[in-house]
Amino acid sequence: FHEHIYKYPTSDIAGTQTRDFLHDAYFGIRVGTEAAWLTEIPLDEAGYVPGTGILRTAQTFRGLLVESYYFAPWNVARPALAMVVRVTNTGGSPSGAVSLFTIHNLHLGTGRPDPDLDGERITWNGTAGAYVETGTGGAAAVVLSPSAPSRHACSPNNPWFAVNDGTDLVDTDDSGTMWDAVSGFQYDLGPLSAGASVGRVVVLALDS
Repeated sequence: FHEHIYKYPTSDIAGTQTRDFLHDAYFGIRVGTEAAWLTEIPLDEAGYVPGTGILRTAQTFRGLLVESYYFAPWNVARPALAMVVRVTNTGGSPSGAVSLFTIHNLHLGTGRPDPDLDGERITWNGTAGAYVETGTGGAAAVVLSPSAPSRHACSPNNPWFAVNDGTDLVDTDDSGTMWDAVSGFQYDLGPLSAGASVGRVVVLALDS
């Protein structure tokens, strides 16, 4: 998630490098009482959607097909990343209650090419349905949820630990200024009937 298309944004290739602001961003899922981040679930498929630059992965969890898509939307005026997840009940009976989760860990400091983690802050804008993150490097990032999340969490209530513990996220509106602030969303979807499919979208946008 670079601020500039080139590795060296100036002619001084011995010095300034483009910053890479995104440490990681991915989905999690809970079915009934069993939860996991998708990074811990084996991949069934991985590649591009044919004829596009859209990355797609497919995984199976508790009998559900979980498809993740990542791409840079062309109609956004800033560097942006769209994250899409779709869950399908491929079985013949209803699933347990399903919740989807996201985690977004941006580093917005001054270091290059890997920015520092000091002085980060995340605040919730309920009207926009988005988190805004700032850091010491002068950049700002917006993490937008077009569908209202059931819960929104940020440090110190790090969503990574909640999903690992199988618990709900804790609504948090302000991380305060801290080292390595992280945010995430939770979407409670309820049981999925046989053949049902549901998805959610999150968009990360950068102003550097």
